[in-house]
Amino acid sequence: MCFDLIIAHAFSLAKALAKALAKALAKALAKALAKALAKALAKALAKALAKALAKALAKALAKALAKALAKALAKALAKALAKALAKALAKALAKALAKALAKALAKALAKALAKALAKALAKALAKALAKALAKALAKAKALAKALAKALAKALAKALAKALAKALAKALAKALAKALAKALAKALAKALAKALAKAQQRT
Repeated sequence: MCFDLIIAHAFSLAKALAKALAKALAKALAKALAKALAKALAKALAKALAKALAKALAKALAKALAKALAKALAKALAKALAKALAKALAKALAKALAKALAKALAKALAKALAKALAKALAKALAKALAKALAKALAKAKALAKALAKALAKALAKALAKALAKALAKALAKALAKALAKALAKALAKALAKALAKAQQRT
């Protein structure tokens, strides 16, 4: 009975010990497990966090870099484009200006030249015309003078001829008339004389 009590006590003790041991073991195990788990979790979390952070950082860095690069590139491109555009614009403007200036100059020059040429031509033409006219007038004057002289000569000659003819005709007529009259008178006188003589004889 005493032995049974000892065994029961021992069993109770063993049970309590086992329970305490199990509790202590569970506590230590839980602690070690929690520590290991916390360590692994912290490691995994740190790794994941580092990875996510690196990714986010890389993304943000890439974004910022791309933005800065794009800005710098846009600025450089805008500058180069503005420079090239200004150069091309200046060149085109200079070309267009030179062309327009040359055209306007050529037009003004042609106009002035045409005006000066027309003026000089008109002056030379007027001079030549006046000279030719004066020459022709002098020639016409001389011709008119010679013609008038020849006409006057021919007219005087014709007039003298006609006058002489008319005078000769009138003279002949008057002479014939006077002769006929004298002849008739002499004939009548002779006839009267002969008649008177004949009468005396009878």
